[in-house]
Amino acid sequence: MSSMRIILAFCSILIANNLLGQMGEVQVYSGEKKNFTLFVDGLKENEAPKWKVKVKNLVPGPHHLRVLFDNGQTNTIQKRIDLPEGGVLTFEILKYENAARSWYDLTQVDSVIKEQPVEQKAVDSNAIKSIIEASEKVDSLLEANIPAPKIAVPEGTDSLATEIDSAGVQEEKPSEESSPYNCTNPMLPVGFDLVMKQLQSEAYEDLLLDKAKKLTEENCFSSIQIMEIMQLMEFEVTKLEFAIHAYPHCFDPKNYQFVEDAFEYGSSVNR
Repeated sequence: MSSMRIILAFCSILIANNLLGQMGEVQVYSGEKKNFTLFVDGLKENEAPKWKVKVKNLVPGPHHLRVLFDNGQTNTIQKRIDLPEGGVLTFEILKYENAARSWYDLTQVDSVIKEQPVEQKAVDSNAIKSIIEASEKVDSLLEANIPAPKIAVPEGTDSLATEIDSAGVQEEKPSEESSPYNCTNPMLPVGFDLVMKQLQSEAYEDLLLDKAKKLTEENCFSSIQIMEIMQLMEFEVTKLEFAIHAYPHCFDPKNYQFVEDAFEYGSSVNR
């Protein structure tokens, strides 16, 4: 990668940060680590129940939050919020008691305004070399894995609401030209929860990436499930490499824009 490309990449990151500077975030977590599903304005934000959910790139203004606990453990929580420009609102699910009655509710525990991007600190030559090598690796993967235009999901297909009847699936795997899917049996939430626990047990990013790639090849994940796996990764380059690798194995490739929520920079979304 030439020096000019590196400069252009950093410029793209700064421009993307400025464009997204006014968007906000909402974080919800359970102090008791009770798993739940979060809905924002009626949209389901996490497919598998989790005890902590973060939603990024929300427009400022009023929003409706709804928390549905796993297996109906407790009452459903609903709350209206007003998200400021560039705001980050954090809510904890707390238990309240009054006489013989108890209930759960969302309590705001933090509210901050995103800081504007600051000037990058100088890094040593070894760090710059590592960034360049990682970026070149992602570029090579991107060139080798550019999807063919013919791969697409038909209009009106919702992968989260689609149920596959295994009895109606033909034994022979359809070709890419005749099949609208990259794989035919998307993983159920129960199985995906086990996959997430396996990945969370990895202490190192490179081992996490290798295991995530292998599991993606052996299973059939939806776009949202791939996005949730990416949220376990710390480095942008790792997320990008996994997103490129996972696309050919994704159940609903037309919905692949969901993975954008896992990226920090607009340049990664474009690539």
